[in-house]
Amino acid sequence: MNHQFLKEWAAWEPRKAPYLFPGDDLPSSATVCFNSPEAYIDSPQFSQLFDPKDVTIHLGLHPMPMLGNLSKAKVVFLLQNPGMKPGDYYAEHKRGDYWEALRRSTQQKLTGEEYPFLFLNPAFSWHSGFLWWTRKLNPIIQGARRRNGGSAKDALRWLASRVASIELYPYRSRMFKLPTKVREHLKSAELAKAYVRNELARNATSRKVLFVVMRRAKEWGISGMGVKTLGPGAARGAHLSKPIAQAVLAHLGLR
Repeated sequence: MNHQFLKEWAAWEPRKAPYLFPGDDLPSSATVCFNSPEAYIDSPQFSQLFDPKDVTIHLGLHPMPMLGNLSKAKVVFLLQNPGMKPGDYYAEHKRGDYWEALRRSTQQKLTGEEYPFLFLNPAFSWHSGFLWWTRKLNPIIQGARRRNGGSAKDALRWLASRVASIELYPYRSRMFKLPTKVREHLKSAELAKAYVRNELARNATSRKVLFVVMRRAKEWGISGMGVKTLGPGAARGAHLSKPIAQAVLAHLGLR
């Protein structure tokens, strides 16, 4: 764990909300912070649930800078920011198994984990994140089932140790629209980009890792060998196009 991106997130402790990474400064007009599901439901902000253009950032929810074991992953998906659903407040409120899994992921303490990529863990199949990721990765999950045999659970377990993701902006929102002048000064985003550039350079000759840019390709700013980027249409919904899915399948030895 040599890169500052990993070191600083591993050292960060979410003692109490608002959960903000050191060095990040977000305008108060763009954020809300609730300490419980009830506080969120009873607030005027809950009405924004019915506004498809709501871009409010929820600092009462744990940031999600990365998922999966970055030291072992063969495919790393690069995204914009994690979404937000009302159920996230229930998922995190009592700091149970889901919260602990999220903490281990953020600290990259994943040795011995059966499902290092937590949103491929059937134990969290009730969470919207599981539904989102299994829908996006369905061609890859089906490829794992065809190649390796076994159940869907076996395929998820196999894939969970081979994929990871990094969010350019780790904060949760239904839609995302921070001003450029704010985005450009977020330390968390600068560390994420620096880590990816470092890993891409390290991976240049071996090509052990495939980076798939799903959102914000211009801001991630990477290209070349070992990088696949979704086109504008697919990127809007972070959908794996057929050529990208085929590239991922090939890199994982599934075709």
